[in-house]
Amino acid sequence: MKKSVLFSILGLGLMASSSTTFGQGHIVIGNYQGGYNAVVWGPGVARAGLGVLNSEGVTLSIWYAAGTVADASALVLGTTLPWDSVNQANGFPGYYSFTEVQVPTVGTYTFQIRATGNGIDTVASRSALWQETGVNAITDPPTPATQSSQSIGLVVSVPEPSTFALAGLGSAALVIFRRRKS
Repeated sequence: MKKSVLFSILGLGLMASSSTTFGQGHIVIGNYQGGYNAVVWGPGVARAGLGVLNSEGVTLSIWYAAGTVADASALVLGTTLPWDSVNQANGFPGYYSFTEVQVPTVGTYTFQIRATGNGIDTVASRSALWQETGVNAITDPPTPATQSSQSIGLVVSVPEPSTFALAGLGSAALVIFRRRKS
């Protein structure tokens, strides 16, 4: 009898602790709030300075790391940010939809948005690093995700044609030197 009461109490305690928190955090990130910072094309493109269209082959992704991080190589891929086609249809391209990003724990996180796609300079096409504190825990019943304090836009860069030419000449020289050694 005593064992069954003890196990019942322990079971209820475990059930209560497992249903109230999962240890993960979540935050909603978007660039159509506050400052309205669009994702725009950089110089060297016919549409320089204009918002990126969702049909132009650019993919945005969110990267993050726990704590305050100054080195972008320490970030890990979170999720893809979908383009906001409603704003684009209303004449405002370059916005991504509000997206919930799940992170491993609650606390402070460093984030960065990166653009990739055909011919895009992936190193130059990154937002500045920013931190969010107080990322809400995912709980049961659900609590709302923390709303990002930032409206992050970025400039999508495409390398100049001379960059491709120099890269081609450099790789050709490497192939020639490699053949001479063997």
